[in-house]
Amino acid sequence: MNSKNILVSKILCLFISITLLMISDCFNYKPEEVTADYEPELLIAGFIRVDTMPSFVVVNRTLRLDETESVVVDTDTVYWNGYRYTVYKKKSTWDVDSAEVIVYDGDKNYRFNPLCIDELRYDKEDSLIYEKLGDLKGFYSVDVVYVDTTFNFKPEGNKTYYLEVKTKDGKIATGQTTTPSEIYVDESLIPDTLYYGDVVKLKFRVKNASYVEIDAGFYYYATYRPFNSDTTINILLKDPGYDIYSYSSTDTIYFDISIFAYDENYYKYFIERPINDLFVSLFLGEGQPGYSAGVEGSYGFFASYSCKFVLRTLIKSY
Repeated sequence: MNSKNILVSKILCLFISITLLMISDCFNYKPEEVTADYEPELLIAGFIRVDTMPSFVVVNRTLRLDETESVVVDTDTVYWNGYRYTVYKKKSTWDVDSAEVIVYDGDKNYRFNPLCIDELRYDKEDSLIYEKLGDLKGFYSVDVVYVDTTFNFKPEGNKTYYLEVKTKDGKIATGQTTTPSEIYVDESLIPDTLYYGDVVKLKFRVKNASYVEIDAGFYYYATYRPFNSDTTINILLKDPGYDIYSYSSTDTIYFDISIFAYDENYYKYFIERPINDLFVSLFLGEGQPGYSAGVEGSYGFFASYSCKFVLRTLIKSY
């Protein structure tokens, strides 16, 4: 065996030895226990709605490093097609379902009670609650949402509301929001029946709004910041094409306009929030402190908005 073959053999043996050592270390590897002196903090998402739908507050908390995002609270066995399946009912550990949540307007207090969204059913006890919750069902995929289950809380426009959240472990968070006014729309300018080629004149007014969103489906979308005077816009009802008809077998469809007016807290949290900081946090891994608008003692937001919907009949064109 010449010197070249000897060198190759030594290199091969060294490579095999290193590989075996790495494999052995993998089997003996124990993850390092990561600890930190960290106390969970509150995260609040609260909306006061100036309409017929209920206002709500979601109370979450951050987790310690040694906590998992959910725990198993119950199990059930299901037999199907000759097989047995175990179903695990889990409860998220970031949801706070035992807080005291109070909303008040300076004169009267309203207690918001926790409801488990997924457990609501159409029965005699909670059918009213289920129906009135509307689009809150499945909100942010949370398990618990706080609402006024008496439905006596009826917010008004141009009014300041306060929030107080107390948890069993002594955490306290407060919030404040001033609602936009109710949205006035001059519906006399919009005929009950519309046709393609028509120009819809939308004249509306809202006060104390920091951000306004108008959505007319395929035909118009715009946002404004801010104004308090009458505003008039023209919406041309152009035929958007065949696709819009594929789900309708009649000669008429509905044309609806949705107007949302948001307060300053909403604008700061969802619109004005710095994108650069979010980029640094998500993609560069440098982390970002929690953000808040309208709340103290927690992350999150306490905001308000009013909304107005206009629905008309639209005749198809051929």
